Amino acid sequence: ERMLSTHSSQPRADGVVGAVRNGTSSTLADRANFLATFALFTHPLTTLPPNRVPPVASLSFRRETLAASLRPGDLELVLLPKLSGTERLAPGDGIVVEHHQSHGGLARTVAIHYHNGRAIGGHARGEFSRADLQARIHWCIRFPRTIVTETRAALLERGLEPRAVELAVVSGLGAAHAIGHLIGRYFGPGSSAKRLH
Repeated sequence: ERMLSTHSSQPRADGVVGAVRNGTSSTLADRANFLATFALFTHPLTTLPPNRVPPVASLSFRRETLAASLRPGDLELVLLPKLSGTERLAPGDGIVVEHHQSHGGLARTVAIHYHNGRAIGGHARGEFSRADLQARIHWCIRFPRTIVTETRAALLERGLEPRAVELAVVSGLGAAHAIGHLIGRYFGPGSSAKRLH
């Protein structure tokens, strides 16, 4: 009901992104996993970050937005990036989804972030040049710091104190994602998409 009400109040938006709350916080790996993915989308969510594609966990689309021809992965890797940063996606802060996800320990959590990166990179695979390779390598080097900076800023903005140990694990998860993305970009997704389930 709240989701429908938010859609009604945002008639120009094709999708509404709700806030996310962590429902799995008993281990360091689970907390860092949540922060790496959702820190920028926690309550209050009055605006959407312009440079981050929102997660699907708290997302609702108008039916007519979803094409029948969407292939597996197109929602997250084609449609969402196309809508992100535009008025076609609107924040729905009155919507809060409690997210429960545990990968069963730190090693498995790191592996999941690697496979997520490889699946994304593999989906975007195409022709590449030396300049593209250099740009991707630089992105990989920067990404762990970028994700920590964004996570820390999001927590401080919400009046929460970032914990150094959690940010260190977030950095490691960012590195795993970046390495996976680079490998996927040049060698394809392999079996990574299947390993995410």
